[in-house]
Amino acid sequence: MSAYELIQAIEPTTLDKLMSTGLLRSTVQRDIKIYEFYLNERKTCGYMDARTITAEKFCLSEEMISKIIQKMK
Repeated sequence: MSAYELIQAIEPTTLDKLMSTGLLRSTVQRDIKIYEFYLNERKTCGYMDARTITAEKFCLSEEMISKIIQKMK
C-alpha cells in the first residue's frame, strides 16, 4: 500500500488531529493535491511534461515535485 493510499484511508478529522499534534506535517494536504494533479496530468501527457506542468501550477521546483511523487508512491 502506498503512502497516498494510507493517507486517503484516514478520516479527515483524524488527519486534522494528526497534523495539529505534529505527527504528520502540515503540508500533507498540499502534497495530496499536488500528487492528484500530477496523476491527472500524466493521463494526458508524459512523465516529464506532467511534472513540469505540476511544478508551474503549484509554483514549486520540479525537484520538489519529484520528491512529493516519490513520497506518495
